[in-house]
Amino acid sequence: MDGFNNWKKTERLKEHVGHVYSFHNTALQKCQSLKKPNQSIANAFNKQDEKSKTKYRMRLSATISACRYCLKCSLPFCGHDELEKSIYKGNFLKLMDVIYIHNEELRKLPKAPGNNKLMSSYIQKDVVKCFKQELLECIFKEIGDGVFALLVDESSDVSKKEQMVIVLRYVDAQGFVKERFVGLVHVKDTSSFSLKASIDSFFFLLNINGCSGCKKYLGIVNFFDKIAVLLNVVCASCKRKDILIDTEKERVKEQIGSGKLETGTGLNQELSLTRPGYTRWNSHYNTHVPLVEMFPSVIKKALQRKDQDILEAVQLVESTKEKLQELRINGFELFLTKVSSFCEEHGIRILNMNEDCINSRRQREKITNQYYYEIECFNTVLDMQIQEFGDRFNEASTELLSCMSALNPRDSFSMFDSEKLRLLCDLYPKDFTSADKIELEDELQIYHHSVQKDPKFKDLKGIADLARVMVETRKYISYLLVYRLLKLALVLPVATATVERCFSAMKIVKSNLCNRISEEFLNACLICTIEREALAEVKDEDLLLKIFAPDDRES
Repeated sequence: MDGFNNWKKTERLKEHVGHVYSFHNTALQKCQSLKKPNQSIANAFNKQDEKSKTKYRMRLSATISACRYCLKCSLPFCGHDELEKSIYKGNFLKLMDVIYIHNEELRKLPKAPGNNKLMSSYIQKDVVKCFKQELLECIFKEIGDGVFALLVDESSDVSKKEQMVIVLRYVDAQGFVKERFVGLVHVKDTSSFSLKASIDSFFFLLNINGCSGCKKYLGIVNFFDKIAVLLNVVCASCKRKDILIDTEKERVKEQIGSGKLETGTGLNQELSLTRPGYTRWNSHYNTHVPLVEMFPSVIKKALQRKDQDILEAVQLVESTKEKLQELRINGFELFLTKVSSFCEEHGIRILNMNEDCINSRRQREKITNQYYYEIECFNTVLDMQIQEFGDRFNEASTELLSCMSALNPRDSFSMFDSEKLRLLCDLYPKDFTSADKIELEDELQIYHHSVQKDPKFKDLKGIADLARVMVETRKYISYLLVYRLLKLALVLPVATATVERCFSAMKIVKSNLCNRISEEFLNACLICTIEREALAEVKDEDLLLKIFAPDDRES
């Protein structure tokens, strides 16, 4: 200590490395602080560490803010040219510049040496990874020990990689049904065995203990292919689209002038042709409706709700099956009349349905046009649809849905049936013990009487509302087994809108310009981008705890 106090040439030590943040100069500052009276070595070192940590935290908080904004807005982080002299260095670095411009406290900090700037791509990825971990922890904390359903679908990304989206559907502690995206998995094989193996691997890493039948028919495939070709011809260029829109406007004016079209609010809106999606077959319907409406203009130029619950879907499924069967029996003649009328209106030659059918090779078949179009096309496609509904809603599924209907709170629980609910309990043997089933019989009668008399349960629209009100009134504690049945019914997925939104987000995050993004970083960015509401709830302090080393957290 005496040697240091007597050393007068400390400037030579400063010049040894030259930077204010060098290890030598840091040590020098700490040693100088020991000259103060009553100053211990531990206090001197800890005090200097806290100053460094404060500056580090300030810079890191700015980095976190920039990362949060990029994730929330689905913006790419890096730029094409991130050199210091570049005019535009990318979204992240530009945001950091804006943050420093408007934050005087940050501007006054000494210039950080080397990687202490906390702006490198490695730092960005670490912050995003911490965001992802925080969001996943929040999601699985909400699920707790409760049940959840798995929504899985796959689609190719911009790099033509098959990506499998995993979404969890569950009931949170407040009784609300939620569907949350938890990850994206690259799969090389889309067989059921491979997908199951990928799902198992995914959960192991997390440490967690329609119309498709039509694609099999060649005639329908050819029809959709021809529609795709037509859309390519019409929509391939901006000029052609403008000509189409102008032609359609003139046609509508002419139809209104001749009295063939009605006028009024909401009528005769401007239409445009849209391409069908790769993952949702109902998008083909959205393509064909405007195509039929705009057919004269086209030919002249070019020659599922997110929160729908399972009980609301039951009646829709049954009605659809009945309509399909009715259409198969009596629908062809009406359909043929509409087609003939359409052909007459637009000058298309109408086939003689009694003549022999001519195949694609221009050869006559031994069947008539009537037989081909009614039996082999119309009825075959409808049979595929009816079969698809039968496979998806078989006898076991129908029984399950029938039992669940007894939970419906509409019309003052008029559909309540204790026998059906006991049968529903039998369909979930792993969730209800023998003692639970005995207790449920007594609980059901008291539950039914209680909710019927409680005005808060009046005018409920569905089982999702029932779960929410049971939590609000604390009845989910009194009728624990009934609430368990209710959650099992709520987690059964109906629509796949959440999964499709994940694919849409994937196309934004992994675009043509960002097609080399790594799988891990893509996964983290997607979770943060899709779960924006949860991202907004993540506090910087919680993120700092994840980023700092354990010894930093203790101090």
